[in-house]
Amino acid sequence: MKYVLISGASGDIGIEITRQILKETDFNVLAMYNKNPARIDELELEYKSRIQKYKCDFNSDEDVEEAKDFIKDFKLDSAIFCAGLSQIQMINKTNIEDISKIINVNLKAPIALSSQVADIMVKEKSGSIIYISSMWGLDGASCESVYSATKAGIIAFSKALSRELGPSNIRVNTICPGFIDTKMNSNLSAEDKEEFICQIPLMRAGMPSDIADLVLFLINKKAGYITGANIKVDGGYI
Repeated sequence: MKYVLISGASGDIGIEITRQILKETDFNVLAMYNKNPARIDELELEYKSRIQKYKCDFNSDEDVEEAKDFIKDFKLDSAIFCAGLSQIQMINKTNIEDISKIINVNLKAPIALSSQVADIMVKEKSGSIIYISSMWGLDGASCESVYSATKAGIIAFSKALSRELGPSNIRVNTICPGFIDTKMNSNLSAEDKEEFICQIPLMRAGMPSDIADLVLFLINKKAGYITGANIKVDGGYI
């Protein structure tokens, strides 16, 4: 039995991806999380032995190295990197510790784990790797400059990795969500949300299921000739 690795599996987007993969495929899931394990526990009750959770703090080099050792013996069909950290703050008010945390979660840890994922998949001569980036990795968001930089970085990394791993029949793609109705946007007032949505051509916020649906397609063999792609799911905002 092959597995799908999902980092950030307890987040709003990550848990929906986890749920849909368990529901729509016969893959087992390695659900990597740092907080909110209860959301994964609920899926464990429903899907029993098909899900295995693993705690990893992406701001701990030791945790990341241990996670690499943990996944090395699993046959991974796919890996989806969903973990993300954002902080809305002027750059001149952002300290080096906060900068490091955002870079670690959004860029450094996914790259480090990708080295182990790639090692597994190269041996199998098959695989799909997906990084959840952001529309701000394409356009840049005011007061989220560090976040935007990391999301742009993961797009560039994915593009390069697709060329590196393509000869081994491993596909690498990124997804750039737009305004998705998640806790990450809970800091916005109702008025700010309404104003933002009015600028989206489809006139609605995206849902975690909109991202999960695309993930399901990209890990499917029907997407077997898609690699090096960066796909916006933003309702036409950018």
